[in-house]
Amino acid sequence: DDKILLHSLMTRNPLSKSHSENFWPIGFILPDDYSSFSGKHVGSSNKKNEQVRWMLKDRAGYGSHGNRVASVLEIYDLFFSELSHTNPRDSIICQSIVDPPMTIKGRKFSLRIYVIYFPPCKQNGIPAEVHLSSLGLVKLASAVYDGETEITK
Repeated sequence: DDKILLHSLMTRNPLSKSHSENFWPIGFILPDDYSSFSGKHVGSSNKKNEQVRWMLKDRAGYGSHGNRVASVLEIYDLFFSELSHTNPRDSIICQSIVDPPMTIKGRKFSLRIYVIYFPPCKQNGIPAEVHLSSLGLVKLASAVYDGETEITK
């Protein structure tokens, strides 16, 4: 359950890059990508940019444990107080929050779908295979989303 590895695979692999741009949130691995993040988001006089919220996620964790919501200024403060001295194993991922979020009856949700991909083997003439599990997980927020309240657990 390495979120940083998954993010890297989805965004830095030239084979998947064009596909991931359509559905993968903009993200940065901090502290490594801080200069890219700050060049686009810190110090901007754009009021809309200041209101953008970011989800900070620990490298590993289950059930959103360790996730927190932060503004650009809070990330800036975090970088200079903690992240700049962090061991690379303790890096975090900083992803843009999709706005407006998709909801079911006003509640935010997430789907965990399990897929296994086997790349083709050209030497043996075996085609690529994709297997989609019939089991998955649906998480539905306990409270109706109002766009204001943020729970950062």
